[in-house]
Amino acid sequence: MRRRSRSVRGFYTMDHYASFALDMRPPIGSSMADARIHNASETFSYLVIPDIDEDSLVVECSDSDVAETVRETLFDWSIRHDLWDQPNMAMELRSWVTGMLTFRDVYIHFELERVGEDEPWKLIFVGWLPPETIVVRGQDKHRRYEQFVSKHWPEGGGISVIGGPREFLEVFSADEIVHLRWPLHEPSRTRAPEAAARRVGRSLDRYADRLLAGARAGAEPEETFLPVARGRAGAYAGALDHEKVQDAVVGDRLFQPPDEDVTEYFYVDRLVRSRIAACEVRDYVFAQVSKQLLAPWSALNAWPTVRLTLRRECWTVDEWRALHAEYQRGQATIDDVLAAMKVEWEPLDTPSTA
Repeated sequence: MRRRSRSVRGFYTMDHYASFALDMRPPIGSSMADARIHNASETFSYLVIPDIDEDSLVVECSDSDVAETVRETLFDWSIRHDLWDQPNMAMELRSWVTGMLTFRDVYIHFELERVGEDEPWKLIFVGWLPPETIVVRGQDKHRRYEQFVSKHWPEGGGISVIGGPREFLEVFSADEIVHLRWPLHEPSRTRAPEAAARRVGRSLDRYADRLLAGARAGAEPEETFLPVARGRAGAYAGALDHEKVQDAVVGDRLFQPPDEDVTEYFYVDRLVRSRIAACEVRDYVFAQVSKQLLAPWSALNAWPTVRLTLRRECWTVDEWRALHAEYQRGQATIDDVLAAMKVEWEPLDTPSTA
């Protein structure tokens, strides 16, 4: 259990009742597409935050003393095991990316505290707020985040509460929350990427049912149930091919390149698309962490601008687009694209040979 300041408030446990009512956390295994969705989401999160080592992140500031103070708070083991839900900040950032893929919106509550008037403000707590409990009110400087948790929150979760559950209502100001929203228009402007992929998964489930009906038609020749009878008549002959296509579409919704039965041109197009998307999400995450978390902290202490970046030098969106344009003009080959991927993801301690 993490230590928390007395000033820390909020509800940090999943509201099972609300998540079921809002259809935000479907049961695992409820769809044939679940395995593909999980695998594609984890792969994309890895592309966005490729390293989870202790020294994979860098704090940048014109004042070296300030940079060291922030670095110790975010990365030092004696502090961070009370600060992050994950073992370190890099893994925490990756979990935020996964959260955007799953829920579209991620709400992180943080607390700043100081002991005395002459002491600097310190970051003492960072915690997820369940997205199903949050309603955003107002805009810009007047934005606030209302968290309501019903007394039914443990239902369906197998949780027992000593003394019985109660309702929670809390209001957070904009400068207490890091609010991340899926920044891309793909695969949907209004839904979380996993939710968009799961809608395609319904077609996958439908074709899987037809495939099963066709199989039962051969195993039970006396069965007269209409779907089985249609399968016996050959109505579902193409069900397997359709199921494979829908499975590939599910992966494509989450930027997972196809792995078989595609042309080289389409394969390169999907590869570059996934890398460009990862670059855009990575730039967004680091920009928002610097803006919504580090900037308020710096302002309270009158520090210069503090930024958080990856130690690894990754390709930019423009560089990937330039390489793709060269491939389309015949000036680059698929081997050049694969070599670029390999060089970008070399171990940090291995000097690049590009």
